[in-house]
Amino acid sequence: MTNKAVYDRYTSAKINALPFPTNYALMDAKYNLYLIKEGENRIYKYPLPADESYYVRSSHYAFTNVPISHLAYDSSTGWLYVLSAEDSKLFVIRASDMKMVKEIHPGPQPTDVKIDGGKVYVALSGATKMAIYDAKTMQFLGTVPLIAAPRSLAIGDGKIFFTDNSRTLTGSIAVYDMKTKKQWRIPKVFINPLIGYDEKQNVLYVGQEGTSDHDLYAVRLSDWHVSQLLSFPGGDDAFFMNGGEIFYGKARINPAQPGALVAAEFPEPLRAASRQYIITSRAIYNRATGTKIADLSSEALLATAGDDGMIFTYRKVATNHYLIKQKLSQ
Repeated sequence: MTNKAVYDRYTSAKINALPFPTNYALMDAKYNLYLIKEGENRIYKYPLPADESYYVRSSHYAFTNVPISHLAYDSSTGWLYVLSAEDSKLFVIRASDMKMVKEIHPGPQPTDVKIDGGKVYVALSGATKMAIYDAKTMQFLGTVPLIAAPRSLAIGDGKIFFTDNSRTLTGSIAVYDMKTKKQWRIPKVFINPLIGYDEKQNVLYVGQEGTSDHDLYAVRLSDWHVSQLLSFPGGDDAFFMNGGEIFYGKARINPAQPGALVAAEFPEPLRAASRQYIITSRAIYNRATGTKIADLSSEALLATAGDDGMIFTYRKVATNHYLIKQKLSQ
């Protein structure tokens, strides 16, 4: 805030002009302004305009007071998918101007979003179902009842893999065959499993969250053989795949290199990866060289990135939940 206006901290864009110039001003956590007009013994209170559910500030920045549980980005459509499990909402945002295209209520407690084959799949752990939408129009295509409440999804080999969201000590991984419509569980018990599919190897990788250690497993889909690849100290539960590599906690893992699986470890938890970048909770790294490109101004709780160079981070400051769009110069 200056003596004449209020500016966005991340983009420096002007949000609102003050009703009068002042050298004495204060703003609280709910964005109420308290101003003193010189020559008067009064304090004036002015609330900044804000929508209680969703409010977009600029083409690079948005915020919502709805807690966000998952992010996904489809560079082919330029749409950013924002899940709120707490509010059971899926926001579809146009990345070019960060304006909301649709607010969807897919069902109770959505936990994961995957885009594959022109369709958007939403895991609904509160309904033990999966909702499906057309990726171009976001037209609702229907739901699929599942044999377990899904926590996370992975898609490949004509199948949809999903994990049990019971969050008990043990968990399971189930399979839905899109052709035959049959479902079954993989015959091994895991602890709070997280999954990712490698199309080139036709392998489902499973991260197991233990009480003190994290374990990584490979499920060979040709015969459903399960093998343990490695174990390392536990920590942040981030687990995702990109470009044939696994990102787990703080470790970058290359499963195609036996004996040297952990290619790199980062000083902070991983959040997302694309062809060009690796994003952690505090910085952006060059994927090819592993060198740090930029520090983030605040901690990223979630992130997603596309091979078109777009980076989206979710951060929480005070009572607001922020989505910040970045595109670094090459």
